[in-house]
Amino acid sequence: MMRRWQVRFIAGLLVFSAGGAPGARADETAAGQDAAVQAGQVDPDAQAIIDQQLESLKQQEAARFPCSLFPQADIDALLGNALGQGSYAFNHRFENDRQYDSESCSWSPLQGEGNEASLWVSLPKHFDTGQVACSPGSANREIAGVGDRAWWEYQKFFGLGTLRVCTAKAMLEVKVDLTGNDEAAARKIARTMADRVMASQ
Repeated sequence: MMRRWQVRFIAGLLVFSAGGAPGARADETAAGQDAAVQAGQVDPDAQAIIDQQLESLKQQEAARFPCSLFPQADIDALLGNALGQGSYAFNHRFENDRQYDSESCSWSPLQGEGNEASLWVSLPKHFDTGQVACSPGSANREIAGVGDRAWWEYQKFFGLGTLRVCTAKAMLEVKVDLTGNDEAAARKIARTMADRVMASQ
């Protein structure tokens, strides 16, 4: 009886956390549960339920915009290595004197080090005015041929490229982190991801 109650209690806590604040990340939940298992606080029956709930949460995250724009096979091929499922988050962003929201998705290597990417998208509904308020973000250099306006920044030391694109329908930002420090490759990946977002609007 005690074990059955414990399983139900732990499963209930996990369901509550999965349905809580937008952007609750499955990997953070998994880390906490792994620590509990190692500490001997969760029995095997409860862990089986936890694992099932975590897998369901990961699938829900992968099905949410903008994660849903990139099926697993597509994002793996684009980045050139196996990635975990996209991790969704809802963000409140602050830039200078402006505030707006965004929905994001991040893809990290499935194992060890590797290429990774993240994507933030702000639609008209994410701005108080109901209209996209374009901003270059950091001190990026403006480039032509992408959206209405676009800016690109590359940090060679980190191998990190950032592309911000603005249109009347969306402001988006793609960050691409490549292990090979190849700016041209990072920019091509970022442009491909941005094009898919704009095509979806």
